[in-house]
Amino acid sequence: MVGMGESLVENTSSESTQSSSSGGDGEGLSSNLKAIIPYYEPYKKLSLEELIASLSDDYKRGNSLILLYKIRVNHEEYFGPMLWNSHGTIFALLKDIMQIYYFLSTPHLTERMANQVCNGLALLQCVASHPETRMDFIRTNLAEYLYPFITTTEGERPYEYLRVTSLGVIGSLVKEDDIEAVVYLLEAEIIPKCMLCLEVGNLLTKTVAAFILERILTVGEIGLRYCCGTAERFFPLTRILAQRIDEMVDEPCPRLLKHIICIYIRLADDPRGCDSLEWYLLGRFTDAAFLRLIKDDPTIMALVHALVHNVSTGHRTRKIQPTRKPFDRSNKGKQVAEPPMLTWDQ
Repeated sequence: MVGMGESLVENTSSESTQSSSSGGDGEGLSSNLKAIIPYYEPYKKLSLEELIASLSDDYKRGNSLILLYKIRVNHEEYFGPMLWNSHGTIFALLKDIMQIYYFLSTPHLTERMANQVCNGLALLQCVASHPETRMDFIRTNLAEYLYPFITTTEGERPYEYLRVTSLGVIGSLVKEDDIEAVVYLLEAEIIPKCMLCLEVGNLLTKTVAAFILERILTVGEIGLRYCCGTAERFFPLTRILAQRIDEMVDEPCPRLLKHIICIYIRLADDPRGCDSLEWYLLGRFTDAAFLRLIKDDPTIMALVHALVHNVSTGHRTRKIQPTRKPFDRSNKGKQVAEPPMLTWDQ
């Protein structure tokens, strides 16, 4: 699962920016770029160092971002440190980010504006993912600049581009087994932010948000203790995940489903989490409509079998006997009973 998640995070900025750039011709060049080809061509002759240096120039930054975005994958070994150590580069990227904040609360955010910021976010992702600069990114609290994009509830395409690309940067922080990164994100309340993305985002956004949640839970024990520490954290998370599973009967997304199942498997490692999941989760994963959805995917089938086994036989605080059928797809959208109250130590 980690391998698939890493590939997903690495491609997030690419998918979102190409979506905003392509005009249906398959070339990946934005219509904005085609309109400025006479001004864009000279930039192709610049060296990598010159392109990075030109980011500090307000008039050159847009074109330089386009080229740097396209060539970044060819210089992965040293691109992040080059960006971090070049004079004024990070400030210039943050300047673009902060200038667009005002438009998040207006209907005037355009795809062109979002596209330039997404190109800059893709460069910040190179800094966040590189082992030499990841901790610098964390210690300077650069992720704080991304949270307004992640927490916007607007659903139009420019907002979605910013949301999913920002999540890709956060995902780069947790794709390695780095406890310090997990602690940093937990202190920034990243879990409620990811839960919001699971509610309002498109499928790609939901998938990246679920990947981040999975990594926070699986890197060490602190994420699991955080999520299962109180009922106020545990139940909203599991409800949102259950809602996404219910939706997949009509709109399947195997990548998202795999992450959600892995999150549930990890939550079942906590005794109180295992208690609660037993009450209302098993019915979902043995529902006929759900089983038809996953019957042709052996990987998901294996994960579901592991989850059902862990919840049925795992360690728990006490045995809970459901007072009524915990899940019935015919009740979708109707008021259902809450799980029995458990004792959660504060």
